[in-house]
Amino acid sequence: MPSTNQAAIMNGDAVIVNKCAFPVFYVSVGNTSGLVHTIPPGGMYREKFQLRYLRNNHLGFKKYSGISIKLSPNQSISTAVSKKSTFDESTVTQFEYTYDPSRAPGLWYDISNVNGYIFNDVLGWNGILPWPFEEDGLILESTSSNCPSVICPGGNPSGNSTCTQAFTHPKDNWATHGCGNNETLVLTLLEGELGVASF
Repeated sequence: MPSTNQAAIMNGDAVIVNKCAFPVFYVSVGNTSGLVHTIPPGGMYREKFQLRYLRNNHLGFKKYSGISIKLSPNQSISTAVSKKSTFDESTVTQFEYTYDPSRAPGLWYDISNVNGYIFNDVLGWNGILPWPFEEDGLILESTSSNCPSVICPGGNPSGNSTCTQAFTHPKDNWATHGCGNNETLVLTLLEGELGVASF
């Protein structure tokens, strides 16, 4: 059996493709919150699936947690005095994954809009205000058919301003999928035709 370090070398990638007509801003958050970066129109970002070790549990086994790549189309971020503060105040869609070499299949992933809505302080989310990429939609798919896709069509076809395949509430665990950590996942913003590009 390969060591944890050897297994990580064989990991696949998290890839984000921006087919929007505008820049998309992102922060990759693990043990620390990273800097705000930009994916220009037609651009791409990729990172190898990262291992985020937390601690050993009460039985002495290693416990792992996830990475969140937070994405925002808020164009005011680019001219803000503090890009990080403006980003943190923006609604985001999150591409989340957890690489855990101690459990098969090794990788768990989802799309989350839990922080993608503007909430009414009294009533909570009212089902009217959109999530960040609702207008054009997105698709998360893999280079392997073993990894389930997540499809969020643009234009609010469900009629309730949510992506029915993504997290809307924190306990929507049905929206989490498993996959081999050696596969690659591609999130495309503003998908024209379905199908995985070649990476």
